[in-house]
Amino acid sequence: MKLGKRTLHGAVAVAIASLLVLVVAIVGLLEDSSSGVEPAPDFTTTDYEGTTFSLSDFAGNVTVLHITQLENPLCIECEDNMIGQIAELSELAAVEDANISIVTLNIRKNPYSEEGWRIAEEYYDLNISWLWVEEFEPFPASSQYIGYWMLDGGFANPTIILIDDNQDVVAVRHVYCIGKGAIDGTQTAEVLIEDSSSILSGEWDVTLGGSVSSAGISAGGMFLLGVVTAFSPCSLALMMALVSYIGSIRARQKENADGTDGLATSLTIGIWFTLGMAAVFFIIGLLVAYIGGFLEMSSIFYLITGTVLILVGINAIYPLSVLLARLRESLGGRPASTPSCQTSVDEGATDGKTRLLTRLSRMSPALAGLSLGVVFSVGWAPCALSLVFPVIVLMLTQEYTLLMGALMLFVFGLGHGVVIIPFCAATGEAKERVSRRYAGAGRWIPLVFGLAVVVIGVIFALRFVDFRLW
Repeated sequence: MKLGKRTLHGAVAVAIASLLVLVVAIVGLLEDSSSGVEPAPDFTTTDYEGTTFSLSDFAGNVTVLHITQLENPLCIECEDNMIGQIAELSELAAVEDANISIVTLNIRKNPYSEEGWRIAEEYYDLNISWLWVEEFEPFPASSQYIGYWMLDGGFANPTIILIDDNQDVVAVRHVYCIGKGAIDGTQTAEVLIEDSSSILSGEWDVTLGGSVSSAGISAGGMFLLGVVTAFSPCSLALMMALVSYIGSIRARQKENADGTDGLATSLTIGIWFTLGMAAVFFIIGLLVAYIGGFLEMSSIFYLITGTVLILVGINAIYPLSVLLARLRESLGGRPASTPSCQTSVDEGATDGKTRLLTRLSRMSPALAGLSLGVVFSVGWAPCALSLVFPVIVLMLTQEYTLLMGALMLFVFGLGHGVVIIPFCAATGEAKERVSRRYAGAGRWIPLVFGLAVVVIGVIFALRFVDFRLW
């Protein structure tokens, strides 16, 4: 029997270690992808003359990827730099150099405007002799490079991206950024030829090539944020209910004739619960990254977001519904009810779910844990808006690809769910002791979380007056 327990505990240790390795691997993946040389996302598209091509067709050359937004109504603020950069590309295209390829992605938001290439030729007398693509929503090619042409939440129009002969992004030039002015300035044909020559000769120093990416929030920070938010009153209350359910499974298994140790089942459920929660956040991350990809941040956006965050923070400290009810009461309305964290539960439905989960745990603890993680995440999000909303806002202000955004929230989900694993292994006495201590600090925790969200909201709102901390 002792040998069996050692084997069991060894298997549990391996499972927990595997989960931690997964976290470390994802964190390492995200951190590696936010610095240094990055592979250029490939795409296949058709230019205005009907020529279909892929970015990978230019492997072996240096590709000058030009991203702009030339359409009516014209961006007057950007006009000089937009037209000046196109003029330089026209000169570059006239140079007989087989090792340089030029591709323009013209982001079009007004489908009724004249084509950008036509505006350049007819109004500015420029010769468009290279691959020029008119990009319409959902911007299949340019959206893959949003992390490069977005700068501090604004569109750098135009942006020049240098891609080497191995199809890696080695430099980004933000020519002009709306609201900020010229950043790197117009890139002349001579400078682009010199840069291309250095890249092909192997003399190019990528650290001098400009901003390749801005990762913003680190994956480690996102994981830590998930752990911290797991100790909110809303989350911990639901987690304690889950732990109680797991405890009942352990108690029943100890009574089984086969002497099955419930510890293995409990920890298996806890680990798969964490993975199920992370999977739901992965999907949410995809949606957030997709929305953020087409949301041009502006001072008005930050003002609105900051105001909403402040209200959410206040609501975490003291429910706004109660404040409004008391206001109505003071004006002669119905008496306000006392705020409560308790929610009404249909006992019949709860019993049915419990029986279903019990059967799942007998069939497969992993399946039961995964189902619990998914259900918990979906049901928990509305009551924990004050925790999820700031995370989503932070995600929206970053320059993430779809996969990067999904992985970031996946890591957040892992951090939020991993807290449950030690509780699954704890004895009833230990859980009761932790619950008592938490209850003692319960009145302070909502205040701390609410104040933190209010502070974040104030920081965002201050961006409206161009006060930035990052």
